[in-house]
Amino acid sequence: MNRNAKELREQALRKLAEYYPEEKKVYDQWEDYIEIYAAGFKIAPHVMNEILEPFRSDDPHIRGYYYGQLGVCLNIANMAIRRGYCPEWLFSVIKVIDNFESYVMVRLIWECGAPIWRNRLDTACEDYLHRESEHDDDYYIGVYGISEDRLRSWKLMDKENKNLPLELPAFSNVPDLRAGALEFLSHHLAEEQKNYNTVSDGLDFFEAGYYAALDKCVKLWLRKNNKKFIIDHLRNLNEMFKEKSSVDEIREKISGDLTSEVQDVFNVLIKCYEDNLDAEKRKNRLE
Repeated sequence: MNRNAKELREQALRKLAEYYPEEKKVYDQWEDYIEIYAAGFKIAPHVMNEILEPFRSDDPHIRGYYYGQLGVCLNIANMAIRRGYCPEWLFSVIKVIDNFESYVMVRLIWECGAPIWRNRLDTACEDYLHRESEHDDDYYIGVYGISEDRLRSWKLMDKENKNLPLELPAFSNVPDLRAGALEFLSHHLAEEQKNYNTVSDGLDFFEAGYYAALDKCVKLWLRKNNKKFIIDHLRNLNEMFKEKSSVDEIREKISGDLTSEVQDVFNVLIKCYEDNLDAEKRKNRLE
């Protein structure tokens, strides 16, 4: 009798279910979650060209929307780097904005700016010591990605003993709202909680697979286009942004060294810079 590997595996699993019924249930659930993770991974864009499509749209409203979203995300990323916030906080916020094109661009910049993050905790400590309002401990532990012991050591360094105003969390803090709602539901609908958790966990696995594919897309693109080369040119681009160089000057300086594939990514960043300059000019005219 000819049997293929799949049939033999199914027969073995049926036999294992006889000996280890509870363990088999766990195995089946884990296999289901693995399939859900894989589905998320497969459906995500896998090449940078797909990520950039909305920025090339013929519809100006679509282009404007995606450039606007990316501009917000880049400002958040710059703020996180400047204040020493942890990458986990940064990417959790970018995911809330729910724009995977922006996530990929921020992830790309973060991958290339990793050396900056080596001194992140020193930057975070300075940011904490010069804060202008007070939050609860959980806030600092979350945004800076630190332990309770490190926060205590920072408090000992804070010798000025400032009487800072307490900054209350925004009412729209989604994680806190969800946690409160789930606690209420689990109390009043306890018999349904397990079913909810099963689906909720599945959604988390699907999202994890999706973002794992986006992360892989970034890493493969960097490997293909020479990561050191990209880092050097991103550093030069950032210096020109800081110097408020004209867009024409920036394009002229970088255009000769880049392949078309890399140029496409840099063009998106330059367009965001151009939009930011235009916004500053409009603001100055109104003042």
